[in-house]
Amino acid sequence: MCPDSASRRDLSAYLQRVTFYCHQLSITSRVKAGVHMLSDEIFESATSLIQAAKNLMTSVVLTVKESYIASTKYRNSSNQRCIVQWQMRTPEKKSLVSDYLKNSSIYNRDYLFDELNSHHPDALNELSQFKHPPNS
Repeated sequence: MCPDSASRRDLSAYLQRVTFYCHQLSITSRVKAGVHMLSDEIFESATSLIQAAKNLMTSVVLTVKESYIASTKYRNSSNQRCIVQWQMRTPEKKSLVSDYLKNSSIYNRDYLFDELNSHHPDALNELSQFKHPPNS
């Protein structure tokens, strides 16, 4: 394993967190699936499942980062290169707005511009109603 005891401890702690959050997500999904829910409880159960999944993903990311750190610290005795070679790739670009929204009138730029202008009156006209102190 890692010769550095701090790296070993950190990696072990992150792995325990991943195990814990996997267990938490499993229990949460089973409990929520078995309970008859009202409309308010559906939103609450979805929120708790999303939070459990976020916790799990955060733990996985931290574990991968700690694995990278630990692997760069550990060197083979015969050669001074890392045993594990990390090759990171750039993630695929995904659209932030779905195709459905792009085609709808809500996403239309003119529509959004008209909506913004209609709800916010001209600030100078609004301020002109008040008396200004004389300039000295």
